[in-house]
Amino acid sequence: MSAVVSADDGVAYDYCWPVETANYQINALYYYKDGSAHSCHFSSFNGIDVGNNGETDVHVVAITDGVIEHVYQLESSFGNYIILKHDDGTESYYCHLASFAAGIAEGVRVSKGQMIGIMGTSGNSSGIHLHFEWSGGDPYDLVYKERFMGQIILEQNVRSNNASKSDSACKKLVSWIDKYYVLSSGYYHCANRVTIQGSDLQLYYGQTDGYAAVITGFYDYTHIRWSSSDESVVKVDENGAVKAEEKEGTAVITAYLVDDDGNVTGVSDSRTITVKAPSVELNYSSYTLGPNETVTLEADVQGPSEEVTWTCSDPLFQHETTGSTLTITGPLLLSDSTKTIYAEANGVTAACEVKLTRTATSINLTSKTLYVGQTSTLKIKVNGQAATATWKSTNSKVASVSSSGKVTAKKAGTVTVKGTVTVGGSSKTFSCKVTVKKSSITLNYKSKAVYIGNKLTLKATVKGKSQNVTWKTSNKKVAKVSSKGVVTPVKAGVVTITATANGKKATCKITVKNKSYKTLYKEFLQKGTFKYNNSGYVRTVSAKSYCVLDINQDGTPELIVKSVDASLAFPVVTQYVFTVYNNKVVYCGNVDTRGYANVQYSKKYKALLTSGWFNGTGGQYVRLHTLKNRKVSEYKYAMSCYASTTSQVIVYYVATSGGSNVKVSKSEYDKTISTYFKKSDIKSYKFKNNTAANLKKSFG
Repeated sequence: MSAVVSADDGVAYDYCWPVETANYQINALYYYKDGSAHSCHFSSFNGIDVGNNGETDVHVVAITDGVIEHVYQLESSFGNYIILKHDDGTESYYCHLASFAAGIAEGVRVSKGQMIGIMGTSGNSSGIHLHFEWSGGDPYDLVYKERFMGQIILEQNVRSNNASKSDSACKKLVSWIDKYYVLSSGYYHCANRVTIQGSDLQLYYGQTDGYAAVITGFYDYTHIRWSSSDESVVKVDENGAVKAEEKEGTAVITAYLVDDDGNVTGVSDSRTITVKAPSVELNYSSYTLGPNETVTLEADVQGPSEEVTWTCSDPLFQHETTGSTLTITGPLLLSDSTKTIYAEANGVTAACEVKLTRTATSINLTSKTLYVGQTSTLKIKVNGQAATATWKSTNSKVASVSSSGKVTAKKAGTVTVKGTVTVGGSSKTFSCKVTVKKSSITLNYKSKAVYIGNKLTLKATVKGKSQNVTWKTSNKKVAKVSSKGVVTPVKAGVVTITATANGKKATCKITVKNKSYKTLYKEFLQKGTFKYNNSGYVRTVSAKSYCVLDINQDGTPELIVKSVDASLAFPVVTQYVFTVYNNKVVYCGNVDTRGYANVQYSKKYKALLTSGWFNGTGGQYVRLHTLKNRKVSEYKYAMSCYASTTSQVIVYYVATSGGSNVKVSKSEYDKTISTYFKKSDIKSYKFKNNTAANLKKSFG
């Protein structure tokens, strides 16, 4: 059984269930918080425990194609376990195995569904089961998509203890269980689910549409019962077809799951349908048209069809139509007349009364908004030609008007500007309402934090005579601003950016911050490689895996990047150490180690532990490395080896703070080991693969 799951890169990958048997049970589901488990494990991933349910020799299989990254034999609480690196860059963990399948080793490629081990109880385990984790997805997706027959034992402390706390992860788990499973005889069985395909609808009178419902789940129910919360608004038939009635409003359409006896089970899904009346509106309800003047009527149609039918009360009246618009040119007439234009769409009609006159007079503006200092010119036309008019303002202190009709805004307020013309011995007066507003300027931000290395564009909205904006910063040493409002941070601090236009000012308080170590480390790792200077020789290294550890315990963790030289019989692991200084990631040095795949750290001495051995004379050594002034240096060294290639005599050496090796007695050597290299003082930290998913978890 398999499912297609979409990865972060948008590519669909194929996955299957990790256990090759139908007779299984899910013993526990885990969501983790701050490194502290709700149950008996801890992890950075979401996990799932799959029990054998009495079966023996249960095969554990790869959930997708990939390469075996690690094979661990009786290491840590996971016992025998395998880490599989998928082709999409994510990883899956298979823990507590009884044994590994033949041919399974690090670097071996496996395919989806291939057996990789036998379910067991190795490590910290109280019974035969598979502890499965998936770094790139939610194991619950596999539970729901793959195994409807399964049963879940949800640990009581997950529901009763943790769910009552302010714990979003635990509440999410419980919500998920309640949504997809039903409790019966102490187990949670996968519940049926009804899903209506399609979203909420808006319909107009008489419109029809339809929904389909999909049933998923344990029981083979196939019957759906449809209902409408208000049949006077929307009706729905037994197949999910809906029809809007001639009443505005909303109705909820619900699909209920019905069992084989015709009983509604309570499982349902709903959609909301809004019904509106169709409408058509014209941009003019009446219009006066003189000779050779032109007007265009526009129909705004709301309804299932946008088709408009135009008619006129006088069939001989000439007009031009184009879809939802109609254009009329005033004819030369011997007498005034009136025509009515009709626009019909979806059974609804709108009308405009057009008055045709022998003489046409008009003003170009009937209302106008100006800002102080702005001007606008009013014009009156008679039969399409400019006419001389007499102009007057009701309040010249707010807006004045010249003899040619030029209006000048002076202060905030409202006035009426009137123009009078004489036509055929009689006078006609036109009015224009003029609203004067104060100039203003606003910015898209009143305050904003900007990190060094980024830029911020401030945008000014100017209302006034001029659109020109000048920009100024209160402190160029903290942040600069360009003539276009682009702010460039210089150093941490607070600065005020001021924008000025038409004598008005607007400000934005800019707080310049150094980038957090999380941001800097994430950007550093996203590059994929880094360079460092090794005694004058610049090397380029691939940053394939990393670990974040506060070596000095000063609140700013260091970044440790791992590189492995696999060409040697016993691979050497090089750990490159970086820290944050002056808002940059800086190289502090590197240490080589053999025998440890992960970072070994002594919290007591705030030091990294490395080890190795010698070929030829034979021998082994351990080192502690501290970080001072952003430089990695050797703090303590202890070595035991044969005196020569032919000697069976073992000699011992110790060194402190980079000093020369000093030959010591075995008792002094043992004292150094027990003091500085005590096993209980050393803690191991795992490296994480440099993938987008891991970077998001580590750094946000």
